[in-house]
Amino acid sequence: MEKQDFSNIVIVGAGSAGTRAAYQLIKKLDHTKFNLIVINPRPYHILYPATARVIVSDRDNLKDRIFVPIEDILKGKGRFVLGKVTKIEPDKKEAGGGTVLVSNGETISYRFLVLSPGVSWDNPLRFPEGLNGLDAYLASDRQSFEKAEKIVLVGAGAVGCELAGELRDIYPDKELTIVHGDTLPLNNFYPEKLRKAVRNNVEKRNIKLLLDEYIDTIPNADEKITEVTTRSGKAIKADLVVSTRGQRPNTELIQETFGMEALTSRGLVKIEATFQLPGHRNIFVIGDVVDWNEQKQSLKANAHADIAVTNILSLLNGRTSLKKYTGSLELLVLTNGRNGGVTYIHLFGGITLGNWFTRLGKSRSLAVPILRAHVGL
Repeated sequence: MEKQDFSNIVIVGAGSAGTRAAYQLIKKLDHTKFNLIVINPRPYHILYPATARVIVSDRDNLKDRIFVPIEDILKGKGRFVLGKVTKIEPDKKEAGGGTVLVSNGETISYRFLVLSPGVSWDNPLRFPEGLNGLDAYLASDRQSFEKAEKIVLVGAGAVGCELAGELRDIYPDKELTIVHGDTLPLNNFYPEKLRKAVRNNVEKRNIKLLLDEYIDTIPNADEKITEVTTRSGKAIKADLVVSTRGQRPNTELIQETFGMEALTSRGLVKIEATFQLPGHRNIFVIGDVVDWNEQKQSLKANAHADIAVTNILSLLNGRTSLKKYTGSLELLVLTNGRNGGVTYIHLFGGITLGNWFTRLGKSRSLAVPILRAHVGL
């Protein structure tokens, strides 16, 4: 039986940050006094670092381990609501709190609100919402890759490089090209030495990198094509073109509620170091949507969640001194199929490690056991 509405702690979004926050609250919250409610448009949490493999083939039978039912994470100690939050109405009173309106028509009150809306990807990582469609979506992705002979990936960030490696594992003879709008893979946050190591690691597997070129329009997967043309006019033979460009923050609702001033020019949310939304002590924002000078990664989202939960518990107990985030270690483990890749650790000027270390650290398992453990599974 739920306590009074004002005792609700509501989490909006069940990505890495949201599910980690839910897991920590399940362990630490006094469930005789407070309700935990998680709202998400999908009934499952996605372990995104493992998705490049599952969209290519059914190797390792990963599907049931990386699409995790949210109810399994809550373990009966929280309530899951399937839907999207369409409106946030903060209470103007000093006590804080407020309500959220869900797409299913339900209005839910909150004492503390944790916003972790995450980001949106292009296909093939735009997984379906709702209860149905995941199996058909994966089958369609896999069939598209199987039928194609000349595959072009647009974007040589982590997603593009890792997807190319998974494709090469399964399809050793297909033509694979990655088009990237910079002179080296990844982005210029990373040192040139690492980016060159990634370039060499990719090219050694007979994956062509076409650098400093742009493809502005991505043909539909079912569109019959024989080539695609870059912005500079270069024609590339292709019968399948896949966008592996960067993600977009899902911050439209935050903008609608709190105004443009709540966001940066890149659409990220301005936060206090406590992860509170400025001017709203009962609203926390965590995960990939926050404006912090760091690369967006699952482990960092976990760190955001841990601090936000610590601060929520402090406020519930009447404490005013809150924990502040000071950043996380920059660590990149970039797989290249099941047996290789490149690892970067931002220590001592930057440490770059190759296939052997990356294979042990992530490539074989895609860190699925670790990612599941982070949410108590």
